[in-house]
Amino acid sequence: MARLIGLDAEDQEVAFHAGLLHDIGQIGLPEELLNKQGSYTPEEFAQIQKHTILGAALAGPFRPATVLGPAIRHHHERWDGTGYPDKLQGGAIPMMARIV
Repeated sequence: MARLIGLDAEDQEVAFHAGLLHDIGQIGLPEELLNKQGSYTPEEFAQIQKHTILGAALAGPFRPATVLGPAIRHHHERWDGTGYPDKLQGGAIPMMARIV
């Protein structure tokens, strides 16, 4: 996708790594929650939503963290502002998060 929209080689690499690492924050969630069949309770969904914040924190040591962290944190944002964790909308959503 990154290549198709004309990003340079460095940004293509960042998009690749963001795609690989976007759900790394799930490591902090209970296994039974990740494997649950059916719908989440509101409390469970609130817990699931935290994986984006943890994932962005875990991306800190990776380069370039200034792009990778926000891509991981915001990969569940929605154009209309109904996503999470920050309810960003439209152009406020980082490009790498939109790609992921």
